[in-house]
Amino acid sequence: MLKEIFAYPHTHYNDGLSQFSLIYDSKKQKYSFQIETLLDFVDETIGPKKHIESILSDFTEWMKENDYQTDHKVSFGKYFHPTGVVWEFKTIEQAYGVFKTMIRGFLEN
Repeated sequence: MLKEIFAYPHTHYNDGLSQFSLIYDSKKQKYSFQIETLLDFVDETIGPKKHIESILSDFTEWMKENDYQTDHKVSFGKYFHPTGVVWEFKTIEQAYGVFKTMIRGFLEN
C-alpha cells in the first residue's frame, strides 16, 4: 500500500496529484519520491529553478520539523548508476539526500 508522507504544495490539484510527493510503500518497506514535470512557466529559464528551489526548501523545512536529518551523505556509486538512478530508499533521509543532490545539480546548470 502506498502512503503519501509529504506533498508539495500541501494541497492537491483536482486530479489528486501533488507536484512533488514523498511516498512510503508499506509492502516493499521503501520510500520513493515523484515530481511532476509537465508544468508551464512564463520564464522557462528562471521559473523552473525557482519552483524546484521552493520544493526543496519546503521539503527541508518539513524534514527539520519532523526531526529527520538533512545531512545524509549521498554515495554516487550507490544511488547513481550508468543505467539510471535508484528510486527506492530504506529511509526518508536517503530519499531526501538523493533528491537534494539532484536538485542542486539542476540548479547549477
